[in-house]
Amino acid sequence: ALRVYQACRGKDEAFMPEGSASTFALARHAWQGGDAKEALRLVNGFDRRFKGDALVPQVYELAARALAQGLGRPKMALPILQQLERKYPDSEQTREVQWLLRDVVVSAAPPGPAAPSQA
Repeated sequence: ALRVYQACRGKDEAFMPEGSASTFALARHAWQGGDAKEALRLVNGFDRRFKGDALVPQVYELAARALAQGLGRPKMALPILQQLERKYPDSEQTREVQWLLRDVVVSAAPPGPAAPSQA
């Protein structure tokens, strides 16, 4: 199915699958096949195309994973984490992306107040 999609995409750069489930399945197959860029291309704009779809949290997780692990760009995934925390605070996907980006989140956190000095 991914090869068929890629062949269609080769003929028409704007080609996208019609349904949310097929779009997510193709993106997941691309990711599992080691093609993070293709996975990201497939999920780009998913939340707007399929507003309110139950797959949105899973798509966000896949996008964050592709950015962080596939492309080595975890800081680019921080806005995705923020969306997950805002829209789906109790979801499994939010917890997974928090864990995935744990080192980036710690380094991106503003410094806390200085500890009082011992005189």
